[in-house]
This record gives sequence, C-alpha cells and structure tokens, in this order.
Amino acid sequence: MPTVQPPRRTGADERRLVEAFEAAEPEQDPADADAARAVCPDCSRSIALEAADAPLPSHALVATPWQPFGLTVCPGSGREPAATGWTLTWTRPARGDSLALATLPEGLDWRLQPFSHASGPAPALRQAA
Repeated sequence: MPTVQPPRRTGADERRLVEAFEAAEPEQDPADADAARAVCPDCSRSIALEAADAPLPSHALVATPWQPFGLTVCPGSGREPAATGWTLTWTRPARGDSLALATLPEGLDWRLQPFSHASGPAPALRQAA
C-alpha cells in the first residue's frame, strides 16, 4: 500500500513567500494610532471621532451622577465639522489610560448607587412563618 506524504514546498516557493511577507506593510497597532477627538460645544466633553471629517457621533448627557438612568441625547450629536463651535485635537493614547477609564469619577460612590435588588427578596420568595 503506497504511503501518502504531504506536499512539500520547494526552496523557490519559500523564498517567494518570505519576499512577499517582507514587502507587505506591517500591521498598525491600534494603540499606537492617533485618535481624533473633538470637544462638543454643547456639553464640553471630549468625544472620539471615527475620522477627522466625521460628524460628532451620538453621545449622551447624564443630568446628575446620582441618576444614571436619566440619559438624554446631547443636542450636539450629529453636528458637522464645518459648523463652528467645536475644536479638533489629535491625541495619542497613553499606557495608563485604560485604568483611568475603569475608575469611577470622584464623588461617585458605587455603594450608594440604586440597584434592582436593593430592597431584598421578592415577597413571593419569603418563607412562611
């Protein structure tokens, strides 16, 4: 019974693959890319843009930190870059930014936030006395 061997690449094929790989542009790391950010004129917050000429994306306003469920859409959402009132800045993300984004704002205590289970178990689940 004949044995089946996997096909092997010749030296010319390997050289061609190496040359094609070296000639290809290196992939750009998203963390190294510059990010376009614009300051919304209505809410004065820095908003990330997909491109420098893109309109402001939809973003929300929180009236107070104590009512996080009362979100409203900012009136500056969808504003075109040609409109006056907002500035465009280019920023390069720093290494510690992910930790800064994960922390709560000062003055907002997670232990004081309302939760759906804060009142205790439902009445139907209580044991009979």
